Amino acid sequence: MKDGFFPNEGSPYCQNDYEEMFLKKCNTCKKVLDGVYYDDRKGGYYHSACFKCQMCGVQLTGAFFWNDNMVCCENCGQKKAKQIKIDFNDKCGFCKKSIETGDRIVAVETSKYHEKCFKCCLCSNEIGSNRYTFSSFDPDLFVCSNCIESGKAEGCAKCGQVLITSKMLAIGKKYHPICFKCSICYRNIPDKEEFFIEDKRKEAICKTCQSKMK
Repeated sequence: MKDGFFPNEGSPYCQNDYEEMFLKKCNTCKKVLDGVYYDDRKGGYYHSACFKCQMCGVQLTGAFFWNDNMVCCENCGQKKAKQIKIDFNDKCGFCKKSIETGDRIVAVETSKYHEKCFKCCLCSNEIGSNRYTFSSFDPDLFVCSNCIESGKAEGCAKCGQVLITSKMLAIGKKYHPICFKCSICYRNIPDKEEFFIEDKRKEAICKTCQSKMK
């Protein structure tokens, strides 16, 4: 290659292919991300100049809302929240009590919560308009950005989602119990079940696969 190459797992790639296949791209401009970038907590990444409210276009530099799959600034997020229709049988996803007309609520995906119930499950502070995340394993439990950035919230070593109620320690790392699997057959290895550690990659191997290797 005239202009040199970029290696990945022992194979050489030209710059264009390497960027296309392995580097994160900005969801807005589609260019490669380099240096500081924003994470929208749903798999999207942005240059700081590209991270904007999808309702009014203002640049987002701090808190943001998710509403109807749109990233919004605090002002637009609050306006959107006021437009949420309340059904007579709506219940708060946390306290399970009825949501009444006039209640201040927060909507996340298809669930609704009283604003006072929408708290971080680790520090118990109301989340309000601050950023937050949650795990698909604990969909009604939320973690505020302060707990994430301070390191109080831990992530699963396999899937990366936040660890809240379900976690296990193995090979010096923490996992959701369902994420800890044999690296050969991919069968889930339950907590307390015997397993072996592959020497080079330090990955788990279940007892059945280990016996076949002998």
